Amino acid sequence: MSEDINYHKAFFMKVNRKEREYQLRRELIIDVSEQLFYERGYENVTLGDIARAADYTKKTLYSYITGKGDLYLEVYCRGLEKRRLFIEESMAEAETGLAKIEALGKAYFEFFEANPQMLLLVQYFDYRGIEYDKVDEEVVNKFISINKEANLQHLEAFKLGKKDGSINPEIQTEIIYSQFIHCLRTITHNAIWGKAEFDTSEQKEKFTQEYFHYFLNFYLRGISNHPEKLPKFKYPLEAVENEE
Repeated sequence: MSEDINYHKAFFMKVNRKEREYQLRRELIIDVSEQLFYERGYENVTLGDIARAADYTKKTLYSYITGKGDLYLEVYCRGLEKRRLFIEESMAEAETGLAKIEALGKAYFEFFEANPQMLLLVQYFDYRGIEYDKVDEEVVNKFISINKEANLQHLEAFKLGKKDGSINPEIQTEIIYSQFIHCLRTITHNAIWGKAEFDTSEQKEKFTQEYFHYFLNFYLRGISNHPEKLPKFKYPLEAVENEE
């Protein structure tokens, strides 16, 4: 009897060890992919590049992934989860629904301002998309789960705002939220990666902040139940001159 127990114990230890080794090697491949995607851009990195950087053969990579799409979505999920937690922490400190939406917007911008290359990876997803049928189902489900959790949290802020009277109760929450996220991403991209030229880094920083906060202020006034109580934020006129 004890021999049987020892046999099964040794068997499971061996299986667990192999699984740990598998996961460690897969994480290494994702680490390498993340670095290369942010350095060169997703489209400019091949599986051959990743294999060489990870010190594996391209054939070996396929023992851990189904294709390049796996690595893209894995890297995307890492950034998405970091962003979700950063925004969650910022929103938690706000009391009203409108204040939480403001915190959401500011945290979103601050996160990508600190991680601009991550924003480019997100933009690729928005405009080029990804073929889910060519990505491991487990990775797809991970992406859906993180995204869903973030969306539910943000939508709760809108519901709270309608309840506490800080957000206009007549707005269609799902539509307004969807439009907010799409606009938020575009404005953030323009603010961070815009082509306007500046003489100094201080001028660039000033414009970036003003450009984004003008949009956020405009949006908050649009959904607020009492827009007259919110301060107006002037558009950065210097930006117009630099863009012409």
